[in-house]
Parts: sequence; structure tokens; C-alpha cells
Amino acid sequence: MTVERFSISNDGTVEAFKLSNKESTLIAQVSTFGARLTHLWVQDKDGNMIDVLMGFNTHEDLIHSIQNVDDPYIGAVIGRISGSVLPSDNVRLNGTNYKLNVNVPRNGASHHGGNFGFDKKNWSGEIVSGDLASVKLTYLSKNNEENYPGSLLITLIYTVTDTNEIKLEYHGELVDEDLDNIDFKNCVEGAVEVNETALSLTNHAYFNLTGFKESTVHDHYCSFVSNNYLLADMKTLVVNGTCINDYSESKTDSDRKNLDQQHQLPEKDSLYDSSFDEIMDFSSKPKKIGEGINSPLLASFKGYDHVYTTLETKKNHSKHELAATNNSCPIYKIQHVASVWSETSGIRMNVLSDEPSIVFYTGNWISNDLVGKNNTQYGKQCALSIECQRYNNAVNIDKWREQVILKRGQVYSQNTIYQFTKI
Repeated sequence: MTVERFSISNDGTVEAFKLSNKESTLIAQVSTFGARLTHLWVQDKDGNMIDVLMGFNTHEDLIHSIQNVDDPYIGAVIGRISGSVLPSDNVRLNGTNYKLNVNVPRNGASHHGGNFGFDKKNWSGEIVSGDLASVKLTYLSKNNEENYPGSLLITLIYTVTDTNEIKLEYHGELVDEDLDNIDFKNCVEGAVEVNETALSLTNHAYFNLTGFKESTVHDHYCSFVSNNYLLADMKTLVVNGTCINDYSESKTDSDRKNLDQQHQLPEKDSLYDSSFDEIMDFSSKPKKIGEGINSPLLASFKGYDHVYTTLETKKNHSKHELAATNNSCPIYKIQHVASVWSETSGIRMNVLSDEPSIVFYTGNWISNDLVGKNNTQYGKQCALSIECQRYNNAVNIDKWREQVILKRGQVYSQNTIYQFTKI
């Protein structure tokens, strides 16, 4: 295994790390800017190494895209809260209400962390010594950043394994006002102590398993472990607090009555009928993305942009609770949640995580004017992302809030693995 470290920005402030496993059958490159996964070379069925990630030749090309063309959060860590928060002006934390920065004017949402979320911060990086290629990225999100309360210390460890996996290990915790003993860039004093904040992280890497030989992912196959998806309001496209399983015909009258009383289950939008369920179903049997992506039933979303649940819930635990497990019995097991593969390249990607949901997004809003690596013309549905995270908009939904509330003394933990094999 090897890890290389080098500068990638003209001013020398942004660094990259190139991680290779023992046989060089999986090579990843990450950037300190947004803790981004920028390149991922995988061996195809003919033994050729192809880069399966959407991205840019240079850091300056990325910045140009963000400022002048399009910003699909390519390869970045998203936070403090991934997805959209709506309403964003009445977020209840620490016994008071917070008004988050709005960056989606059409519906008033705070999306993917606000105007300048974790994706636009330059993290600190260091090589982790050990038997595997690994790098640790660290960021201190200061109190009131994007109007979120509390100073938050975030770490992310990327590891490339000899079994062709790239592992992402996230940790986060609120830190005290006295930061003198924390020695890394972006460290400041003066943080305001609070009792809780909100946190839900993910990575927004976009995959095309043909290395963009195919201009869309329509011919990629998908298989998910769950067909329970969260419903969204058709006007705002933001999760509204219900799952498709809430309306399951298999529920007893008693179950439905209790559910109605507890959660005030609304009348289901007529859009969500059996035809919609069929389009959303990737668990009964694998199918090509293109089979349903252009359905009029997905017109509001312009394709797939939906949250599938893999666990009923997840919450953060205290350091004492985590220490009691001694890492021998993890509180939340890392499990297989999704698979995607291409017959063209022969590459299969398995996704494993201990998070309670995945967002399946097919790049529906990517600009056709976006040009990336090797002058590749990107565009609508040129790539897909599978984002492992807590439920969308959970901070505004009482029955899900616990997932994203991080209290002082607790540790946020998340593990996601992208594993590559040949079909």
C-alpha cells in the first residue's frame, strides 16, 4: 500500500492524498477541500483501471464550476445536515429556535449545510500510519457557522483496503470553549457552549461505473435491500414525515389507528399509487435505472431523488456507552444496503453502512454545460450517488429528531463502505 501527499491548488493551500492498496487494484484520491473523494480508479472486467467518479482535472476547474457553471457537491462531505431542512427558520435546539441560512430561494430550504457548508471548507489532513492506506481529515465547525449552534469537531478517515474497498469513518462531537489543546488549522477560541446541535453527514460522490463511456447511468443495474421510501411534498420536494410503509395494506386496523393517533398520518398523495411503488422498487429484483427514470410519475423530481430506509432509526450515544461495547459488539452493525453494476465495464459496487437510510440520486439537475475530467461532457443523469445518512429533514419531524440531535458528551459515528468486485 502507498499514500502520496501533494498540493493541488495554485496557492498551495489545498492538498490531495492518493491512496493505493497492495496490488494497486483500487486507487483513491481525496482532497482537503470539502474532504472530497475526487478520483477512484477501479479494475474493469478486462483488467483496465478506470476512474468511475465524476470530477475535474484540477482544483481550479472545480472552483470555476462552483462559481460559474454548476455546483452538484461533487465528491464532497455534506454537513452539518445533509439534504434539505424545511422549514429552516424555526429549528428547535437548546430550548430556543434557530434560523438557518437559506440557499434554496424557491422553497426557503437550507440545503446541504447552507451557503458555505462543509463541502466548501478546507479541512486539515494527515496520513494515518498502519498496514492499510489511510488518511484522516479534520474540520472544526465554529459556533454559529451557517447559524448552527455549538463548535463541532469533525473527523473523517478514508481507508483503501486490499479487498478493493474504500471505507469512510466519520466522528463528530461538540467541543468546549477552551480549544488551546486542539492543534490543527481553522482552530479558534471563543466558541459558545451549548447542550446540543444537529448533525447528519454524508458523502456526495457521483459514480458512473463505465468510466463515463456511457453518457448516462440508465443501463446501470440497481438492487436495494429496502423498498420503504420516505414520501416528499410534491410542491417543495422535501420529506414530509411519512414512509410508504406507513400506508401498507398489510398493517392491521389497530396498527393504523395507533399510527394515526401518534403521528397524525396524513392522507396519501394520489401520486403514490401502485404504479409509483413499482417504479421505486429495486428490492424485489434488480433492474436497470432507465426502466423507470423517465416516468411522468417522477417528473417533479426529474428522475430518482429519494430516501430509502434501511433501519427504523439510529441515535447518537455517549462516550461511556460506546466504550462499554469495547468495539466487540457495535451498537449499529455495518450491513449491505445497495448494489449497483454495469455490464459494460463488468464492475459491481456494493454499498455497506450502519446508517438508517440512503439517498438514491441520479444527477437529475446536473448542468449540460458542465465539463469535467479529460473534457468529459457531463449532464443530466450522467452519474448516480448513493448517500448514506440519517433521514432527511429529521430535525423538523418529532418521531425522527433523535437521529440528528447530537448532545454534549455524545459522539456522532457513521461508517460507510464502497466495495468493488467484478460481475
